[in-house]
Amino acid sequence: MNDTDFITVFNAADIGYRYWWFPATGLIFIYITVFKPKLIAPNKPTINPWLRKLAILFSVFWTATAFVATFGGYIKSREMLLSGHADYVEGVVQDFVPLPYMSRGNESFSVKGIHFSYADSLLTSGFNNTASHGGPIREGLYVRIWYSGNDILKLQLLKNVQAPSTTRLTPPTSAIPNQSQKAILSVSYPAETFSSISALM
Repeated sequence: MNDTDFITVFNAADIGYRYWWFPATGLIFIYITVFKPKLIAPNKPTINPWLRKLAILFSVFWTATAFVATFGGYIKSREMLLSGHADYVEGVVQDFVPLPYMSRGNESFSVKGIHFSYADSLLTSGFNNTASHGGPIREGLYVRIWYSGNDILKLQLLKNVQAPSTTRLTPPTSAIPNQSQKAILSVSYPAETFSSISALM
């Protein structure tokens, strides 16, 4: 099998920075603290200047920390893929445990004894699309995975292959009788016919 036999369904190096909205929540709080303080304390005519400064410092710290954590993870995953330092495994998906829709927990599976788990709600630079939300992973699929720890950095599926459990075997055409053969097989002969043949012999 070569690269043309597979389809790439996830690549952390190409998908871009997905979680920009997470640190952006801190910017919203900074805006409210500076320009709309009445939204924080509507019953007070003024807000303590030290309290406002503390709120601004906390918002800045939150924004910076969230950005470094999420964007830093994306850059690290991208560099590992492009430099060829990501771990690699290829094989059949086993022990697949799907995550029911609107349920808490992780979806998980194994390939050659290497375990992976993920969830749509996790902020990760790796693959986290569960089957209940349209994800591609199924029991018995043949996959290629580039990974780091538990993070799936790149995922490829073998084209035009179904899981063995869903494959329906059909007999060859030559083994299926046509209409004329069915008619011959369904003819019944009276017992007198066989008696006459026996007398002639």
